Amino acid sequence: MALDNNIIEIKNLVKIYPTFRRGSVKDLLAARKMSPPNSEIQQLEFHRERALDDISIDIERGSRFGILGHNGSGKSTLLAVMLGILRPEKGSVRVNGRAIGLLEMGSGFHPELSGYENVLLHLSILGMRIADARKLMPSIVDFCELGTALSYPLKTYSAGMVTRLAFSVLSHVPADIFLVDEVLAVGDYAFQNKCIEFMKRFSEDGGTIVIVSQNPDYLKDICDIGLCLHEGTVRALGSMEIIARDYLRGSEQL
Repeated sequence: MALDNNIIEIKNLVKIYPTFRRGSVKDLLAARKMSPPNSEIQQLEFHRERALDDISIDIERGSRFGILGHNGSGKSTLLAVMLGILRPEKGSVRVNGRAIGLLEMGSGFHPELSGYENVLLHLSILGMRIADARKLMPSIVDFCELGTALSYPLKTYSAGMVTRLAFSVLSHVPADIFLVDEVLAVGDYAFQNKCIEFMKRFSEDGGTIVIVSQNPDYLKDICDIGLCLHEGTVRALGSMEIIARDYLRGSEQL
């Protein structure tokens, strides 16, 4: 694969989350207060668990890339690294374009503000001028189909409504890469199909899509290629059909 064709390049990526091997923060403080030096405190060993372990992948510009994996496999962590939200301990991540993503429901929104106000807030956070954001408002309102609910505070919204609003905003932001976590699963069937159609059009216009899910059928409908993660390592990499079969075989063994 030619270097210029890759919009995302990840080499020997390692991401570590620090945790305590035994005990909790409360245990540590109790041991520090009650135990003499070099006794119980030493038994509360601090270790580093690798959320992602030596990941190397290239994602070609214009591709539709799916990431399958069970809970805790590192899917969302990998997406966050691609977006620049998390930094790796080792390895390199190169993103050759503007990436936007929907990772966590309601991120970038304020619960006390109305839907309308949150649209303007989120677009301004993404670097858009308020005047330009206002011009996009009618199209965003039409896409999310929330009607008069946009006048109410976000804290009154259901999870599905928040997802509708977030996806509708991101779908109107110029970008080269669109990254989506499995938050779309909380949306209703009709809106999920609407999002899928948008992502297919985005890809046809030259955009690159990276989608995380635990549903192989969902990813097969959208993606051409992808990978299967297992405990932070790449279990399989290739066509989405092959990845889906490998994921299902792994599920049967659990």
